[in-house]
Amino acid sequence: MGSSTRSRPAPTTWRGCCRAGPPEQVAEAWLAKGPSLVAVTLGPAGVIVAARQAGVLRRPGRNVAVVDTVGAGDAFMSALLAGLHRLDLLGADRRGDLRAVNAATIRIRDTL
Repeated sequence: MGSSTRSRPAPTTWRGCCRAGPPEQVAEAWLAKGPSLVAVTLGPAGVIVAARQAGVLRRPGRNVAVVDTVGAGDAFMSALLAGLHRLDLLGADRRGDLRAVNAATIRIRDTL
């Protein structure tokens, strides 16, 4: 994990690695292992994003009519990667910039 730039552990994975503590502490623990950005999805409870300069940010989920959860994590990761691409933060040559993102860079909007 130390050489990765992004990490999005599934809840079963992060619970197994960091048995105690709330998700915010888990995200900080994963961040300390090396990635530049950690996103922990919490299903209907929202998402937690941790970055070295931004700290830990939490955003509540939205009330939606769920038909099927298959692919929800893939869809989340796709949106995260699209946002990082839009900010030109993807690729080995951009790792330093990704490590430097702050709370202002990580914009979580209320609208689609």
